[in-house]
Amino acid sequence: MSTAFHPCINQVRHRTAAAVSQTSTCLLFSARSNCAPVFRRTAVTSSVFKFKLERGVTLLELMLVLVILGVLLGLAVPSMRYQYWDWKARAQVYEFFGLVMRARGYAQSTGVAATLCRWSEPLSSCVAAETGVFAAVNGKGELLYLSTLSNKLRVLNRSGSVPAVAAVTWGQDGIADRNATYSVCTPVAEVNWALVLNRVGRPRVARGWGQC
Repeated sequence: MSTAFHPCINQVRHRTAAAVSQTSTCLLFSARSNCAPVFRRTAVTSSVFKFKLERGVTLLELMLVLVILGVLLGLAVPSMRYQYWDWKARAQVYEFFGLVMRARGYAQSTGVAATLCRWSEPLSSCVAAETGVFAAVNGKGELLYLSTLSNKLRVLNRSGSVPAVAAVTWGQDGIADRNATYSVCTPVAEVNWALVLNRVGRPRVARGWGQC
C-alpha cells in the first residue's frame, strides 16, 4: 500500500516554526486520518504524562490547607462580628437622633411641647419601663413619630447600670427639661454609641461615651 501526502498538508505549513518542529515528527497522513498527525511518544514521556494525570492531593497537603483556613477564619470572624455590631449600634443611634430632631423641630415650629419617651404599643402611651419602641408625642399625648429598637440592642443610661426610661420634653423654645444620655449597647461589650441630650444646645452623637 503506497502512501501519499494528504491534501491537508497545506494546513501544517501555516503553523509556526516552533509548532512544526514539535509536531511534525511525521508529516505523512493517510486518507482516513482526517488530517490527524501521527505522534511518536517515548516510554519516558508516556510515564510522565500518566503520572501527572493520576497524581492527586495527599492527606498532608489537605490537612495543611485546612489548618491555614482555620487560622484565617479565627482572625477574621471576631473582627467581622465587631464591625457588624458597630454598624448596627451606629445606625440605631442616628435613628434616635433623627427622632429627637423631629420632636424638637415640632415643638419649635408649632409652639406645642414634644416629648421623647418609651412607647407601649398595647397601651398606646408613654411608659417608664424598658420597651423596644421609642416615640415622640405632643403635649396632648398624641403620637408623632416612632422608632423601633433593633433586635439584641439595648438603650441604657451613661453608666450602663439601668435602662434609659426617663422621658425628655422640649418646649417651644427648643430647650429640653433635662439632660439625658441614651447609650446604645450591643452583645459586644466594646461597642457603644450614645445620643447625648443637653438642655440647651443641639443633641449630639458620641462613640464610646457610655458604658455597657
